[in-house]
Order: sequence, then structure tokens, then C-alpha cells
Amino acid sequence: VPVGEHGLLQYDDQSPVILFHPNADPQAELEAMTRLQVLAFLHAHRSRRPLPPWLEIGMADVLAARLMPKSTVDAQRRPRALADLRGGRHPRWLLELAADDPSIWPDGTARDVAFVLVTRLLEANPSSLAGLVDDLKRGEDLDTAFRRRFGVTARGFMDDSAAWFRLND
Repeated sequence: VPVGEHGLLQYDDQSPVILFHPNADPQAELEAMTRLQVLAFLHAHRSRRPLPPWLEIGMADVLAARLMPKSTVDAQRRPRALADLRGGRHPRWLLELAADDPSIWPDGTARDVAFVLVTRLLEANPSSLAGLVDDLKRGEDLDTAFRRRFGVTARGFMDDSAAWFRLND
């Protein structure tokens, strides 16, 4: 397990294997384990098709934050994401993000911004977010799935989110 990470998700044939490095902070351990379990579920859900990296890690962090009592994820990620977005960086860059981009792990800017974007999608319509994941796992392209579920393309969502987070938390 890399330094700075609590755990790592790998696959042995088709089975997820979570390698975990114990931490002195039990809350951090539980959040990391929950995040890794969400990632394993997302990987296996419906198909092996990957989700866009920002959506996948955003969902893992959002669900870890919501499933864990006393979660610190929001307090860690939201201020950094808002600073990045209010500093003028448009979130559209996440649409081109590669799965191995270092800004996702362990504490990169992509991960922070993905957290607030997925939180926004979940708060707007939880069933639409679930439908978006299903559509993508069935092989639909991102813009078609976004348009069906949220009435806007992924790029349109990023544009709207850039404006939204300039004034809203």
C-alpha cells in the first residue's frame, strides 16, 4: 500500500482484493475501507466498463462521507475544492482526466472537485445519479447519459457548476 494511502483495491482475476494498512486513526480507517468497498462495487456493477475517473472517485468519497458517522471527508475536501473553483479553475478539465492522473490520488485537486460535483449531482436527484451510473455501465456515452438523467450534457453540467460554486457552498 503506497505511503499516504490507507488501502488499495486490486483484482485477482474477477475478485476484488482490498489491501489495507492499519492506521492510528479509526475514523480514517473506516472511511478508507468504505471508500474502497464502494470502488469495488462500482467496478463490478452491471459490467466491467469503467466510469469517468472523476465520477468514480467522487462517488466513492461522497458515499464514504454519507455512510460513515462523524465523517471528516466533507470538511477535508470541500474547502479545497471551493478554493480551486473560486480561484478561477473551471471544472471542465475533469472530463479529460485519465484514470492514472496523480491529481486523483491520494489528495489531489481532482478528487476534491469531484467530491463537490458528485455531491451536487446526488443532492439534485439521487435516482438520476444512480441512473447515470447504470447508463454508463451499459456502455452509453457520457453526454447522452447526462442529457437523459439531468437534462444537460456533462460539459453543460460543468459550466453550470462553475457558476454555482462561485456563490454557493
